[in-house]
Amino acid sequence: MRARSWDGMGVGSVAMVSAGLAIIHQAMKLVGKSPEHERPWTNVPSVALRTRPGDRPVWLRVRADDDELACVRAAAAAACLPVDVVGALLAEWNMCRDAIGQTRIDAILDAAGAAVAEARLAPNSELRAWDQLLAGRGPTPAADELPELCLPQRLAFRLPPVIASGALDLENLPWASLCDRAACRRGMTMETWALREALRTPDHDARA
Repeated sequence: MRARSWDGMGVGSVAMVSAGLAIIHQAMKLVGKSPEHERPWTNVPSVALRTRPGDRPVWLRVRADDDELACVRAAAAAACLPVDVVGALLAEWNMCRDAIGQTRIDAILDAAGAAVAEARLAPNSELRAWDQLLAGRGPTPAADELPELCLPQRLAFRLPPVIASGALDLENLPWASLCDRAACRRGMTMETWALREALRTPDHDARA
């Protein structure tokens, strides 16, 4: 059967199709999905994310005095990050260092810097929003729940129920954030990305 062309349709058929398209268009506008306004790559949360997209949250307690908690809050504010994100970044960074070894850290940081400098987007809008948050361009963080932290379950089950404040080495926050940005642009966690890069990097002690 030969397909009918648009030109061959009657006036009544064209009117019915046009009316149907108008109804669909109006319905999309009512649910906030108007085609001319939808830009998935610019959709960002109105509230700062507390955990990485895809992670299941778990609450752990930090053992720290008021001054130590104030330092954590100050570091998070300076980085424009939620306190929970700071805790997760530092916890995962510690795990990366333990797994990789100190001799490869500089090479991993060099690789992270090069990866972030590339003109490359994360693979989905959720991770792009996370990348923007880590870059200090996310929404204003909500109030924290210290001394409790909301952390990803994949990290929390490897931590004690009560985290010592010394485990949150705030000086490492820039490096942890850099590595997580490099990882999320490839759809990976920081630890997975760092281990992959470590396998590509010779151990300086082994070569010596």
